[in-house]
Parts: sequence; structure tokens; C-alpha cells
Amino acid sequence: MRRAIFSAIVVAAVLILPGVTCGSASAGETLEKFLKFEKVIGDPSFRHAGVITHIAPMEDGLTVISSAQDGSVRLWDVETGRELKRLYHPEGESVWYVCPVRGRKEVLTAGSNKRVTHWNLASGDSIRTYTHDKTVFRLAVSPDTSIVAAADSANMCIVWDLDSGAKLQTLSGHGDSVYTVFFSPDGKTLTTGSDDDFIKSWDLKTGAEKNNLGEGNGSVFTLVPSPDRKKVLVCCEKRNVWVYEEATRRQIWQGTLPKKVHCAAWSPDGKAVAALCSDANLYVLDASNGTEKFKVELPGKTHYAVAYSSDGKEIMCGSDHLLCRFDSGNGERVFPVPGAPWQQTPVQSVAMLVNPDRIAYPGSRGIIVRSMTADSGLKVWLEKEQVNCVACSPDSKLVAAGDEKGLIWLLDAASGKVLHKLGHGDGVNALAFTADGTRLVSGGDNKIAVIWDVSTGSSMFSLSGHTSTLNDLVIGPGDSWVATVSSDKSLRIWDLDSGEAVDTLLSGADALHSCSVSAGDGQSLVAAGDTTLYIWRAPAVTSESLTESEISKLIEQLGAASYRDRREASARLVKAGKPVLATVRSVKSDDPEVSHRLKEIREAVLRSLRYDRRAMKLELTKKVSCVAFHPSGRYWVAVEGSDAQSAIVTGDVHEGKPRIIGRIEDNNGVMSLRFRDKKTLVTGNGNGTIGIYRFNLGSENGGAEPPANLQGPVAEP
Repeated sequence: MRRAIFSAIVVAAVLILPGVTCGSASAGETLEKFLKFEKVIGDPSFRHAGVITHIAPMEDGLTVISSAQDGSVRLWDVETGRELKRLYHPEGESVWYVCPVRGRKEVLTAGSNKRVTHWNLASGDSIRTYTHDKTVFRLAVSPDTSIVAAADSANMCIVWDLDSGAKLQTLSGHGDSVYTVFFSPDGKTLTTGSDDDFIKSWDLKTGAEKNNLGEGNGSVFTLVPSPDRKKVLVCCEKRNVWVYEEATRRQIWQGTLPKKVHCAAWSPDGKAVAALCSDANLYVLDASNGTEKFKVELPGKTHYAVAYSSDGKEIMCGSDHLLCRFDSGNGERVFPVPGAPWQQTPVQSVAMLVNPDRIAYPGSRGIIVRSMTADSGLKVWLEKEQVNCVACSPDSKLVAAGDEKGLIWLLDAASGKVLHKLGHGDGVNALAFTADGTRLVSGGDNKIAVIWDVSTGSSMFSLSGHTSTLNDLVIGPGDSWVATVSSDKSLRIWDLDSGEAVDTLLSGADALHSCSVSAGDGQSLVAAGDTTLYIWRAPAVTSESLTESEISKLIEQLGAASYRDRREASARLVKAGKPVLATVRSVKSDDPEVSHRLKEIREAVLRSLRYDRRAMKLELTKKVSCVAFHPSGRYWVAVEGSDAQSAIVTGDVHEGKPRIIGRIEDNNGVMSLRFRDKKTLVTGNGNGTIGIYRFNLGSENGGAEPPANLQGPVAEP
């Protein structure tokens, strides 16, 4: 580290390594043998699994503490970015603020769980809680550290005795949520800012309102007194950022930033102001007049937290889930180091490439491509693009990437060279290649799916029918159909050759976020609702079992001279059902009658592909964000919860009902799932890392049998 203030070693720090802990499981201790966490790929330094909401340097000058919407507060070693301590907010809801208590190894947290929690930072234990009626946004501790003021969305600021937990004052004069609060230097006056546009001062002895400032300026997001306590920095909706004199309430200057500013900070010497603007830039302003000194482009979309280091040489800010560091003099990036990709974006999509084994996933800009086995050799493709999702062709020769503006890139998987650029028309949320690699299907915010010819990059046709955002899609075995799920609460099945609707399944209550099909037989579909897992099954159909040679002979018979022979061949192929689709699709004939019969067979088989509309349901306690079938088709895997307190749930179908085999907690914040093969599950995580799990199927040859005490009878499709 180039600065002396960060050169000392942090003593007695407790390192909590990111990873997983086993939760309760119906299968007991054997769950870990069935699905076992192996490792994390990527650098989790300075990363939460949810959007960072506040940053505060600690008194030692060596550490910094941050809060986030992942329900946690984390203490970091500034020099290394290593996590030293983690505190989980009760109920796991968003933590909006963390406030160190000067002179003590204690912190206070505020959040959407309607509480202020007082923590012993050394032990990680909760000392006490102070209860509010609604979300608590900001905190301030009096100069003598005897009382704490908490601003909340119940339009109040409540003053508490820090050590006894007694309520001392309830200041209720604002007409909307109170977002920010600070004490006067003598601790006798409290100043609050609110969504009602007003800045109010309160006499703490009487609880009376002393004066107010505002009206017409828009919501007041942040109030920060200057280091000499003579000025106050204001971030508000309509005037962005401005400074007034505390004694006279006279405005000194107003900034001219292009968009809203939710947070800002003074430098320790009071000569500069750092402001995070909604245009995704960090602005450093002259504190005497508000003129811009320089600006720094930030990754990510959400920026709620900014602070100067204790010596003023660095600016630290939150960019989505990542804590960034910059040189306060020139804006040079300190962490991640210059030249390294940001790649802090939550990994909501992963694609597996083979020979060599690589993972491709969206970063904050572009596609990150890295080895599954080594940390070296990381590459970034499409470095300036905001990629939402990725997919790779079955032969790993192509990578497709979709962005939030509706563009799709087809890239050579060896070089990253762009081969085609496609226009989906709106934000792209899902991509999938057909098994033969000739077509790509995209779906997104414009409510449609589009089928693309991979060789030419041209659109073949669109699938229209959903009435809301299309969130995910999956292609069925044999490339005969594609299933799409939407926020309109439906799963729709489409013929991949004609684009015609085959079936529509309704959740009845939930928007559907994710879907998967059993690759083993194609007869089971699983989808994730809000807190419900849905499984649909194709009804059992009596069909004729044909070998490949028999199918080929029957197709030849379609061109027989005898009408009776042709009709018999058609009937037998239709009766055989889905197993004939791949062969029927691959056959091309110059005989018009044969071509017509092949089309009729395909359409008849697809018409038989109807799923039982009475979905099997499994209610979970938290949101189900994504689902996947194990390649064997016997087991499903889902992510329950979000951010740092997510869990991977494994299950099957037993006696016609989905059941949970077990649950493993993963504090990296799992957001996406992908099976590389029968034994390897890859997760994309909220803190920008990749998780690797191993499936132990209890078979030397990689079969689908779990350990005996996990098995039990499973309802076959």
C-alpha cells in the first residue's frame, strides 16, 4: 500500500471467508455428500451481495465498515480488501446505514426491519435494539455518545438513550419520510431532512421545532455538516447539491450537476466535496464555490454511499455491490487497480465453455471470460457494453450476449471476435441455442421471443403472446419446442419450426422468473414464481416404441406407391410421439407429398405435447429466484432467498409432490444456476463471484442415483 496510514497490520481481526454453511435439511448430514460446496472463483474483495448503502471509515484509519441491501454490515481491511467481520441484520432485510460509535468498539445499524440495532463489533453480538414503526434510514450519535437519533419512514425522528435503550424524544413535524439527521456541536440541537422538502431544526430539551428551511427544493436526501461545523452540505431532489451557512441558513453555493445526487461527503480539510450523481459519475467539487474539479466514471447503476478516508487521500464509494477507491487528488482508480476489469456486477447469467473449461458471464461492462480451474488468464469481451445475459452454443464455438438496450452479439468463443450483431428490440433477459447449434432464441422486455438463424444472423420469426416482460426461456429436447416464462404469470410452449403456440400454462398467482426442462425425457417443466416452485408434467401417453432404424424405414415408407402403406407409416410415426421429432425434422424431401406428410406428423406430435395444467406446487418461505433440473431429470435445484442470505434448495418429486431433499446456505448471494455436467453445478453470485458445487450421485459411472438414505421413491415422468 502506497500510503502510510494503511501500512500497519490490523491486529486480532477475525476473517470470515466467503463460502457456504449447511442449513437444515430433511436429509440430515448426508446432504453435504449429495451437494457439496467446492470453491469460489473470483475476487470477493470489497464486495457485498447487495447494493451498498453507506460507508464509514473507522477510527483506526486501517479499516472501513459498510452496510448494504443484502442484510449485512461488513468490516474491511482497507489495504487488502479482505473481509474481517460480518454482522447480519435481524430478519435479513436491507441495512440502510451503519454508524460507528466514537471511542467504542461498537456500531449502530438501521434498516428496513424497523429497528436500530446496537452491536459489539469485537464479538459480533447484538447489545440491544430500538424499535420503530417503519423503515429507519439514517442515524446520528450525539457528540458525547450518550444518545442516538434515528430518522424513519413514519415521518419521525426518534431520540434514544444509547446505553439504556429508553426513548427520550419523538420529533414528529415532518409531512413525509425523514431521510437524514445530524447533531449540533453542543448536542443540544438536532437537524433533520425529509421527503416533504423541508430541513428542520429541533430543540432536544423541549422537542420543539426551532426553524425550518426548504419548500420547493424537493426531497432532502442527505445533510452533512462540514468538518468545522459551520456549513451544511445538502443533497436534494431539485437542487442536486448545495451548501448553506449553519448560523444564518444563508445559501453559499449551489452545484450544477446533471442529475439527482443522493449522497455526498466533505473532505477532512473541508476544501472539497465528493458527490455521487445519478448519471453514474463521481464529482469532486471545490468546497468554496461548488465548481467541478474533476469527475470519475463509475461502474454499475446504483450509487448510494461515499466517504473520504481518514487522511483525505482517498475517496471511497459504493457502486452497486462493489466498494471502490480513488485517489482524491486526481480520481485515479485504487481498487480495483488500474487496468483490471470492475466485474463487480451480480452474476445473473453464466455460460459454460469446454476445451478449455471456461466460464463466461456479464460484468459491469462486457463479458468476463475466465478459467474454471485457474485465476489467471481473465479476459473481457465487449468492454463498453452493458450485458444482461449470455449463452454458449453446444459445441462451445459461439457465445451470445444480450444487453439492456435490446442488442445481441454473436461472438467467436475462441477469440471474442464479433460475428453478428442482432437487434432484439428491447432489453434482452434470456438466450438459448438449439441443440444442433443452428438457431438462437432470445427473449426480453418487449414481451416476445425471437428465433435467429445463427449462420446469417437473420431473424426467422417472432413468438408473440405474452402480455408482460419475458424473463426466461428453455428449449426442449430434440429442438422441437421452446418454453418461455413471463411476468404475466404464464409459461408458454411454442413450436420452434413454425412459431405456433402449442400450450399455455398459468401459475395463477405469481409472475414467473425462471424455468427449466428435464433433459432426461422432456416431460417435466419447472418454473420459479415469487415464493412458489411449480412443476408441470406431460400426461402419460401410450406410444409405440420404435428404434432408429424402424423410424428411418417408416419415413422411407411415406413415399411408397401404396396409399395404404403411406397412411400406415404416418399413423405409426405419430403414435411414436416425441422420439421421432428429431429425425422427422432432419429429413428433406423433393416429393411434395412426403414433405406434406412430414409436416403433418410433426404438427400432430406437437399437438399431443400438452402439459397437465394442475401444476404441482412447493411453497417456500422466501423468494425463488431461479431453478434448474439436474441433467438426469430426477432432481431439481432452486435458489431461495436473495443477496447474502440465499440458499440452494435441492429436491425431487415424491408421490406426485415436490419435496425438499436439503438446503445449503450460501452467503455469496446465489443469483443464477447452471449445470456443467451431472457432477458439477456452477452458480453466479451477487458479490460478483462464481461458486462451484459438486453433485455426488453415489455411482462410479456418473449415474443418477443419490446416496441410499436420500433416495426414496421418486415419481417417474
